[in-house]
Amino acid sequence: EYEHLSCQLTSEIKEKTKIFNVIDEAFKHIKQATGVNTLLEMINKFAHGKEHRERILLEKKDAGDKLALSKKSLESARENFGKIKENGFGDTDLSRDMINSIKCEIEEVREEVKLVKATNERCGSVLVGLRQGGM
Repeated sequence: EYEHLSCQLTSEIKEKTKIFNVIDEAFKHIKQATGVNTLLEMINKFAHGKEHRERILLEKKDAGDKLALSKKSLESARENFGKIKENGFGDTDLSRDMINSIKCEIEEVREEVKLVKATNERCGSVLVGLRQGGM
């Protein structure tokens, strides 16, 4: 009789241990998914889930509104930039072609300055040579 009772208790303990392990494993998964560590926190999280969801949806809507406003602002800025590129900026009426032609003229003058500078250096070398009597 004692052995029979002992076997029965052992099998019940094994069965309860299996159930406990299943519940413990489920609790671990829920902890990982929800980010909470205690049962009380988990209950609060589920109890206030609807409020949290509504708050998140409101934040999402606000973010969407801000995004739409930012897109409109960006489009407006791009249009203004395009107008400035076409028509010029400030009080002067400089078109893109005028700016490019001015840049080309500046580049041409720089090339001329390089040539004059090189010529001056050669002339300076010749003068130094003449003064020293080497030429």
